[in-house]
Amino acid sequence: MNQSQMERFREFLVGRGLKYTRQRQAIADVLFRSESHLSLDELLAQARSAQP
Repeated sequence: MNQSQMERFREFLVGRGLKYTRQRQAIADVLFRSESHLSLDELLAQARSAQP
């Protein structure tokens, strides 16, 4: 993941009146780093391990 992707994600959320939370950041980080399709369970497990 690069900084510009996360910044665009933050701007996307703020532009829609949503907060940029640690939980959303953790999920976005997993998605941006993933090189393959993840199931919801895999996504949540990886995000939770990064952000307990």
